[in-house]
Amino acid sequence: MNFVDAFTYLFKQKNWFVKSLIGSLLFFFIKVIAFSFEIIHSEVGPSPILDSIVRHSPAPGISLFLINIGAIVLLIFSIWMLASVYGYFVTTIRRYMRGQEDAVPDWDEVMQKLFFRGLKAFLALFSFMTILFIVFWVGFFMNHMLVAISPFAAMISNAVLTITLVYCLMMLPALMMSFCEKDKFFAAFDLIRAKKLFQKSPKNYIVMLIMLVTVVFLGGLATLLLFEAKVGILILPIICFYLVTVFGNIVGQYYVAYCKEE
Repeated sequence: MNFVDAFTYLFKQKNWFVKSLIGSLLFFFIKVIAFSFEIIHSEVGPSPILDSIVRHSPAPGISLFLINIGAIVLLIFSIWMLASVYGYFVTTIRRYMRGQEDAVPDWDEVMQKLFFRGLKAFLALFSFMTILFIVFWVGFFMNHMLVAISPFAAMISNAVLTITLVYCLMMLPALMMSFCEKDKFFAAFDLIRAKKLFQKSPKNYIVMLIMLVTVVFLGGLATLLLFEAKVGILILPIICFYLVTVFGNIVGQYYVAYCKEE
C-alpha cells in the first residue's frame, strides 16, 4: 500500500482530465441540494431574490408554487447526480479490485449501471448508518436507566455499546469491499466477510483506516473553507471528486495487496 500513489493514481489514467471534468460537474449536487433545501424548508419563504420575484409577479401564489416545484425537480436531479457519482466511485473500486486495465472508466462505458449501482450502494450505507444510529440511542437510554439500578452494569453496557459501534465503523471499508465483490445490496451488511477481509492483514487494515481518515479530514477541511465561498462552487466539486478517487484507490490497494488471491 502506498499513500502517495493514491494521490497520483488518477493522473495515470487515460483521459483523466475528461473523466475528472465530468465527475466534477456532477459534484455540483453539493450546492444544488443546499439551494433546494434552502427554498423548500425556508421558514420565511424563498431567498431574497426569489422573494422579490414572487412579490412582483402578477400571481404570487402560482409563482411560489412553481418555485417550489422547481426546487423539488432540482432535488430529484441532485439525487440522480449523487447516485451516479457514488456509482462511479463504487465501479472504480470494483474495477481496481478486479485488476481491470484503466480502472477509472470513461463515463460512457458505465453510464447505464451508475445510477442503480450507486443508489443501491448509497441506500445500503444509509441503512447501515441508520441501524447504528438506532443502536446508539437505544443503548444510550438503556444505560441511562441502568445507572439508577447498577452503575457497574451501566458501565459494562456502555463499554459494550462503544466497542460495538467502533467495530462496525471500522468495518465500513471492508463492507465496501464486500459490496464491490458481489455488487449486491446485502453484501454491504456481510460482517462475516468483512471480518475475514480485516483478518487478512489487521496491521495494514489499520494503516488503511488512518489513510482514509486523513482523506476524509482533507475533504472536510476543504468543505469547511470553501462551501460558503463564491469560488467554492467551482473549486469544491473538483476537490471532492479527486478525493473520492483517492479514497477508493486506498480501499482498492488493500484488497489487491492482501485479499485478491481469493
